[in-house]
Amino acid sequence: MSPKIRYLHSSAVRALSDNASENPEHYEGPNLVDWREECSLPSGQWYIDSRENPLPSSDELQSCLQDTDYGPASDAQDSLALHSVLQMITPQQAADHRLWVGLAHFELNGYVRNRWPPRKLKPIPDPTKIKNQQVSHVRTHWFVRGARGLVRDNGVSRLWWMGRILKQIAKEAELDPDEVGQTLLERTDVRAQLIERPATASNIRLAAEITKLIRSDKQLIQRARFRRWMIALNQLGGIILLDALRLDELRRVVHEQANLALRT
Repeated sequence: MSPKIRYLHSSAVRALSDNASENPEHYEGPNLVDWREECSLPSGQWYIDSRENPLPSSDELQSCLQDTDYGPASDAQDSLALHSVLQMITPQQAADHRLWVGLAHFELNGYVRNRWPPRKLKPIPDPTKIKNQQVSHVRTHWFVRGARGLVRDNGVSRLWWMGRILKQIAKEAELDPDEVGQTLLERTDVRAQLIERPATASNIRLAAEITKLIRSDKQLIQRARFRRWMIALNQLGGIILLDALRLDELRRVVHEQANLALRT
């Protein structure tokens, strides 16, 4: 039986969302906001009660993440660390946005603020457009926008899902998870194709073969070559069921398309 997880109440998510639309600037800067005081919640019920909530404390969650570099360079280590701390969560539970909205606003609000500060944009004379950009930034990283938002955008859920996928690929490829993380997350194109795209991330055998080949030939992560390689594999995936191939057949296909990408 899966452990019970504490989720934000739906009314609490709505209250946070309404407040974000009105006051997106409250997500900026080093000073954390007490959302319980900031948001109007008539019922006062922030969470769906669970007597057996196995989630670690805020201090435990924050201590597992890097606090010296909040940029992309720490994503690999942070994702593996957070998934390890939250490994009791099932994929079904991890698909519920209420879990991640709660963690992003409370236990890991400081991390999300530092990792996803507002982008420096060119000055816009229209205050409405500025506010709309602020709201969009907050909704992307503190809330969840669709299935891709879970893996790619929410400041906390992206770490959990990346950690899970990295560990699956590492196990299949018989590699160290830290090495896989550094290989797949150091380049935006590689990350986008193998981690953030549901179709590729769900085919762990394919991702493992690609990872091993990348590690043996760094020329393959050159932007143009890598894109040609991935496009070719995606096109083949529309013709033959790559998931159904024997491992030796899948490896042959991956190597053939990699050689073609290197030659063109």
